[in-house]
Amino acid sequence: MPMGDPDQSGARRATHRDSAGDSKVRLVGHAFAGAAICAALLVGGPLLLGESALVVHAILVPLVFIGVSVRYFRAPDARPPMLSALVFAITLAAVELALVDARLRPAAVLESVAFWIPLALVFGLSWATGSLLATRRPDPDPEP
Repeated sequence: MPMGDPDQSGARRATHRDSAGDSKVRLVGHAFAGAAICAALLVGGPLLLGESALVVHAILVPLVFIGVSVRYFRAPDARPPMLSALVFAITLAAVELALVDARLRPAAVLESVAFWIPLALVFGLSWATGSLLATRRPDPDPEP
């Protein structure tokens, strides 16, 4: 190859994310993005919807994470679906517990159906989304 020609493989290597560190950062970034949207619903919901805010929040949280999962699992460097779903659910739980009003007893929050059902749905639906999208992703290195 002449010296003046651009090296196609070098250009591709520079733009392709292949390291495990990058995929971990992507996973945590997607988890916090989904949790931030849900936190905005948790904080802003009562201001706009009153007492029905928790019901709306419980319905929208799994839908938000389906969207996050679709975006995350379309990339070729996505982590395994079960691990990703677990990270999504744990991140959401941590963010929502951090936002709970100090006047509420933490035990009351942890016993609340409005807390546990959305977490279970986030885990299950994220895992299912990842599993479905992983089966549709072509194998990057097919054997000859």
